[in-house]
Amino acid sequence: MKIVEVSCNQKTEGVITIYFSIIMMILGVTYWLTECNENLFFASILIIVPIVLFGIGIWLYYYKKSPRKIDVTIGGFANKIYIRNKLLFILYEVMIYGALLFILKIVIELNEDKDLASVFTATRKNLLQFSYASLIVAYKTVQDYLGYYSYYKTLPTRH
Repeated sequence: MKIVEVSCNQKTEGVITIYFSIIMMILGVTYWLTECNENLFFASILIIVPIVLFGIGIWLYYYKKSPRKIDVTIGGFANKIYIRNKLLFILYEVMIYGALLFILKIVIELNEDKDLASVFTATRKNLLQFSYASLIVAYKTVQDYLGYYSYYKTLPTRH
């Protein structure tokens, strides 16, 4: 396995960041309107983070002139899956990042002295948190896909 630095189109990444930040803002506002009384700090974080991401997306799309460098791991399992099937790569990434978030949620809930059954209850708050976490997983998956796509796009073609 080796790590390769790849140039990525900053406009594509800017558009992706803008789209995800808008969706995250909608979820953040929804959480703010429904659960603001319980946890004001968490609700404000869910509003501030997408605004910062939106600003980064605007900067990438309009003002950054040089291509962005992304580190891509070549020769690993994710790379082999990407080469074989792009859809399978997306499913693999979502499963890996989703499992990590799920394990993290279980650990956090169990540290708050809750029983395991309360971790799996579908409350409105849990569904909003899961929606927000799912967007983070999707954003990371798209960024990984973009990195591999840029790498294989820059390789010389075989005749």
